Amino acid sequence: MTIILKRRLACLLTAALLLTTVLSAQIRPRLPQQVRQGSPMFVQVDTAQALLGVGARLVYANGTRSPLFPMYAPERVFRAVDLAQAALPQPIVSLGGGNQPAAPDAPVHNTWLLAVHPDAPPGPAVLQLLDAAGAELARASLVILPRDYLSEDITLTPSLTSLRADPDPVKEEQARRYNEILARVDPAAVYLDSPFIKPVTSERRTSFYGDRRRYLYSTGGISSSMHAGIDYGVPSGTPVLAAGRGRVVMAEARLTTGNTIILEHLPGVYSIYMHLDSLACAVGDLVPRGWLIGAVGMTGLATGPHLHWELRVSRIALDPEAMLAIDNFPEIGTMHDATEGR
Repeated sequence: MTIILKRRLACLLTAALLLTTVLSAQIRPRLPQQVRQGSPMFVQVDTAQALLGVGARLVYANGTRSPLFPMYAPERVFRAVDLAQAALPQPIVSLGGGNQPAAPDAPVHNTWLLAVHPDAPPGPAVLQLLDAAGAELARASLVILPRDYLSEDITLTPSLTSLRADPDPVKEEQARRYNEILARVDPAAVYLDSPFIKPVTSERRTSFYGDRRRYLYSTGGISSSMHAGIDYGVPSGTPVLAAGRGRVVMAEARLTTGNTIILEHLPGVYSIYMHLDSLACAVGDLVPRGWLIGAVGMTGLATGPHLHWELRVSRIALDPEAMLAIDNFPEIGTMHDATEGR
């Protein structure tokens, strides 16, 4: 390598370091001070330019790290100004290893929706904002609070035992497609514009988020799992409403979960509705919050009529009712669980 090339490389590295230093000084994340296990949390940073390519993650008390969660708000900002400013020259800024259009003069509300794992170690934790190269741009502290999980035994009939335990190529293919959908992170999927509402009006919950379940098979076998959502015990035919504005990415009959709907709300953020008696939407529909999407039933692996409701963020199952009580959405206020103490 020639001396000139070495000098140029050194200059580029110095410039990148200076830019990271300047950005780090400007980035001040707003986030809740305390969040319970199994809850979503919003983080927001206002900047003059969008933090494109910047991800957020949590580092827990035992040193384990969460996945990297994507930023989503600036996508809407840029789409809104693209047509108005298409004919205007746009300044270019360098961030995260590439050149990006500079944001308009108004502050950009860079926003992340993070998932606190249901088994995250309680205690102090650190939020990190990382650029595309993995360099830390900012950090902040918070505390993870413990959550009490209930335990329950569910006795299965021979037919339900077979449905849960027996190998089936159809069931395996359905599981593959289901997981493929939940793993999808589409940067353009910015639909959610308000906190969730409950998909049914009933307060009767027959199972809670995070319950530790033992399935007692008719053959004498036992399997265990965590209940990934909330079950509302309501009569068949009860209307089921979209918890938030979103795109329908699944609306079909499945062996284990029965008639199932998945709504995509944000990149990597999905709500799920299972065991429905009927479907009132189709894949591709963009439905507003409160829209009728189906009716309660007991299809699939169900011992009685109920709605199973889930929230998934980057595939992590979270308490969906925690999305009911986020103050000043999506501005950062205080995170409250909708059902304190259960």
